[in-house]
Amino acid sequence: MIEQYSLITGSGFSCVDGRPAGAVISKNQQGLYVVERSKDVLRDTNNPQLLGAGLGFVAMGEKIANLSQEDAFKVSEDAMAEVGYNPQFHVDNHHDKIDISQLSDEELIVEIAKYLLGCGFAAYNWGDNAIEYLQMAWRRGWDVEVLVGNHGEKGANKNKNLGEQSFNVHLANESGTSKFNQDYVPVKRVLDQMGEILRLPDNVFATPALNLLDTTFDDVVVALKGVENKEEIETI
Repeated sequence: MIEQYSLITGSGFSCVDGRPAGAVISKNQQGLYVVERSKDVLRDTNNPQLLGAGLGFVAMGEKIANLSQEDAFKVSEDAMAEVGYNPQFHVDNHHDKIDISQLSDEELIVEIAKYLLGCGFAAYNWGDNAIEYLQMAWRRGWDVEVLVGNHGEKGANKNKNLGEQSFNVHLANESGTSKFNQDYVPVKRVLDQMGEILRLPDNVFATPALNLLDTTFDDVVVALKGVENKEEIETI
């Protein structure tokens, strides 16, 4: 199992999803959209994983610190930047209903801006209001991973002990061993920074937030049928 993990090389958080990214949309220093499609680049980009990607931190800001949506975004962005990550969320290609390889970069950007759906955690956490959070992240210039394919994950892992390594989604898909995964060390580092910004001690913010993400991971991967029940989730 450990051989499926490799060094974190990416600059943003991915979701716990086992589907690979087919493209990443970001903005350059001039504020212009840039689309990365290179299979080699995407394959070599191994991000830490968290429910909802960067939106997981926004959710914890709201739930644990009782922040407004605006403040939760701002604190999450500042904390991720301090730790060295770009804010990032994900959408998908309608479970392969859209062949993004047939779209130009400009067409892909228009399609994603129009769609902005595909994050199971956002739907689980915010329900019908989920679209507001994805739209907010888009307006604030977050990077966007466009995941491709259907859910085919078989199993789920909680990575609590491998430090600066994460489950290599692209390699796992190539070998047919896709799983859900959540990484705890990099996530806790950002939560700690959020706590510092908010001047809230660990036992008031960071640890309760990590505990909530832990139990929510159980619920989400069972709902998405990665496992039959939470007892099947493995901790490494």
